Amino acid sequence: MIRFIPLIFLSVFLRTSTYGQQDQPHYLFDSLYFADPAVHVLDGKIYIYPSHDISTDVKDGAGGGHYNMKDYHV
Repeated sequence: MIRFIPLIFLSVFLRTSTYGQQDQPHYLFDSLYFADPAVHVLDGKIYIYPSHDISTDVKDGAGGGHYNMKDYHV
């Protein structure tokens, strides 16, 4: 029984040391912000076609005129 006490402490330590790391997000891009992605899989490769908004001088309005999508990134 005494031999198992270090194993119990080791297993508890390993379990609690990796507990907080499970909630970390994994981003494809960490400096660019995209929205509304369309994903296609061709020949085992994943292609992501997202949109993104750029800044404009248009004030916020109910019609959505202050959003401007210049291009798409592949």
